Amino acid sequence: MKGRELVTGNGELKCFPRPFPVPSYQFPTPFMFDHAQHANYHPTTMPHTRDEDWYAAGLHFSCTQSGNCCTGPTGFVWFNDEELTAMAKFLDLTTDEFLIKHAHQIRGHWSLNEIKRNGKYDCVFLGRDDAGCGTCSIYPVRPMQCRTWPFWPENLSSEKAYRYAAKGCPGMAKGLEGEGEFFPIEQIRIRRDATPE
Repeated sequence: MKGRELVTGNGELKCFPRPFPVPSYQFPTPFMFDHAQHANYHPTTMPHTRDEDWYAAGLHFSCTQSGNCCTGPTGFVWFNDEELTAMAKFLDLTTDEFLIKHAHQIRGHWSLNEIKRNGKYDCVFLGRDDAGCGTCSIYPVRPMQCRTWPFWPENLSSEKAYRYAAKGCPGMAKGLEGEGEFFPIEQIRIRRDATPE
């Protein structure tokens, strides 16, 4: 899942693994980020509420392999040193080889590369099977940013925000109809709180 980076009001770099507000014609995915609009974003200007009442009874979600969370406008998929080591080992590469082949550095932070296909920017590890389903070639060792979708704080900030994100995620949309794996609030909190900032 792609995330974001921003320079705070005092000029410090702050990395955010989650999307920021996007135009209403787009659904939020990890790949979305309007660099010009948010270049000087300060984290205190975006409300992050913990109003859990709307999902206190839990939520349903199962990945449908649409791949929508791994493609879209250009963005970032941040990863840490532990995740780098795991991804490199999984691909039988050294960490240096992995960084050269699959990542790029932005203001001192590493992000996975993306490939432009059909006017969109796909994660370098997003593939498609014969049926058109999205596949992740590093799924067992994907970064935490990817693992916590769709239970990101901004998606959970309100039912409206969650429904908005579900417009682009079939697994979320089906979950709103009661289909898919059930996640009680305790499991949702764990994933929400594990989302890297």
